[in-house]
Amino acid sequence: MSFQNIYSKNNLINLLIILIPISYIAGNLLLNLNILALIFCVFFFFKFNIFKDKLSKIDKLIIILFLYIIVNGGLNNLFNFNFPNAPNQNIVLVKSILFSRFLILFFVLKFLIKKNIINYKLLFISFGLISLFVSIDIIIQYVFGKDLFGLESSGRRLSGPFGDEYIAGSFIQRFFIFLVFS
Repeated sequence: MSFQNIYSKNNLINLLIILIPISYIAGNLLLNLNILALIFCVFFFFKFNIFKDKLSKIDKLIIILFLYIIVNGGLNNLFNFNFPNAPNQNIVLVKSILFSRFLILFFVLKFLIKKNIINYKLLFISFGLISLFVSIDIIIQYVFGKDLFGLESSGRRLSGPFGDEYIAGSFIQRFFIFLVFS
């Protein structure tokens, strides 16, 4: 395997996709940075070829949904959000516009799937192993009272590697299916 092949654009894109569950564990900031890095990386390599395909009916419906979210956020900001002590009076509108990054992510993933850039075998194995790690960490936290990172359990609900957020069950629910199919 040559040096150029190891650092190809496909491998970088696959690495960013594989890091999604790890950044999910690390926190919201890293997850958002990972998603933005994936979007910027695909735009850097493929420019605006992502949007050159003809839009299907599903694509149009998803665009309408995001336009509805932005318009609804603007109207809520205009008529309902009037807090004099708020640091930014346009916070609802800004958040609804920033939510459109998921629309761009949808088109990026659709493009990557269509061009067969995603390595599905690596994706399924890595997502499955990460969910298996979280499952083992929760079992260790249940049995010994502390998980692999030294976080203590608090009662019946276990957080695993998520610290004081009790979202380990939903994480396993979302990502464990990849282990079954790998």
